[in-house]
Amino acid sequence: MQLVTQYSPLADLLAQVEEDIEFLALRESDVVGAVARELMPPPGNRLRATVLLLSAECAGGATQSSLSMATVAELTHIASVVHDQVADDAPCSGERRSMGAARINQVSVLAGDYLLALAFDRLIAGTAAVLLPDLVQTATRACAGRVDELRARERVISTDQYLEIVRAKTGSLFGFCGKAGVQTAGGPAEAQQALRSFGERFGVAYHLANDVRNLLGDNSRPGNREKQELGGHRLTLPLVLAAEQADGDVRAQLEQMVAVKEVSPQQMEAAREIAASTGAIEDAWRVVHSWFDAARQELGLLPDGAAKHALLTLASSQARSPAVYQN
Repeated sequence: MQLVTQYSPLADLLAQVEEDIEFLALRESDVVGAVARELMPPPGNRLRATVLLLSAECAGGATQSSLSMATVAELTHIASVVHDQVADDAPCSGERRSMGAARINQVSVLAGDYLLALAFDRLIAGTAAVLLPDLVQTATRACAGRVDELRARERVISTDQYLEIVRAKTGSLFGFCGKAGVQTAGGPAEAQQALRSFGERFGVAYHLANDVRNLLGDNSRPGNREKQELGGHRLTLPLVLAAEQADGDVRAQLEQMVAVKEVSPQQMEAAREIAASTGAIEDAWRVVHSWFDAARQELGLLPDGAAKHALLTLASSQARSPAVYQN
């Protein structure tokens, strides 16, 4: 992550969080613990921890409570990813494949629950238990967003409906991270609210940017899977925008695409062509940049400093269009 070069204290802070996550993940040796470890993403993309720790640094400096909450945030996120994979019928690998199809989802759900339990255990055991109600509210909101997303499967929804789902699913946890970082550093209420707003807007923009990159097949990003755009039986931002602008025949074609379980390369190419022909790719990037701009504006009340500039850099770096789209 280039950000650690700009803001050198971040490297050590993230290393401590990574060590804590690894310790907790290795604590149990049963099947559920093994599956949970397999499902964890590799180090290097701890964006929620990064937002939380930089927010703490903006408020006087990250504390041990900040580090614990960064671990809590990452474990909460990983648990949600595991549950999403089950809901989306994601492909299985490694340990899960060897267990047999009949048990895969059951154990995966338990693995997600296990990771969430680790998160709450770490929070209660630390010095930031006061944040428990806020985390519960965040988890509840994210779950409600996921339910709304499942209800929207195999049909076309409006842009406003889609953005509300993203705000709940992704933005809420990033918003929690911004506020928790300031709170664990002893920062004032005004700064807590500003960083919560920054986090939520950043999280929405980050999610929407990935929507566009996934559709365009930006394989430069580790873990990128372009089939995510349609493989979950739903449209994401570029095709939601395309559906609003397209005629009835194209809209019907998009509805047929989200009804299939496996998306073929031909279907992905057709989806890209629809998005390009309707101008939805450019429109999607305008939406992405508007959310990133709104996030950066929330930092205006904070005093200048290296941590603040690191957050600004983080938002700017995530806003960059993939090479396949840049003119």
